[in-house]
Amino acid sequence: MQFAKQRFSSLGTPLRRVALWKDALLMTAYEIFNTWPGEPKQRAHDFLMWFDESKCLLCCMLADAADESMAITRALDTDCFDLSEIPEAIEVFLKHIHKLFVE
Repeated sequence: MQFAKQRFSSLGTPLRRVALWKDALLMTAYEIFNTWPGEPKQRAHDFLMWFDESKCLLCCMLADAADESMAITRALDTDCFDLSEIPEAIEVFLKHIHKLFVE
């Protein structure tokens, strides 16, 4: 059941990029809004109005969740994985998710 690395991480990568580079993303949209005419200006404005603090926080939290799910997926996706280690791997995953999102 081993898949190529890029197949697992393809959905988490855009979230991680937004989380890591949100300042650059917002400044680019702001620059487009201030310098471009017409539709690009309107789209930049719409994005800046849409991407508020709650959406930014949600995006960062989803990036964390994607990282944690990637860690357990990669741990379980080996040819020589011992089945008796699955409960421990799931317990570690749940502890990390609980620490990130509940505590």
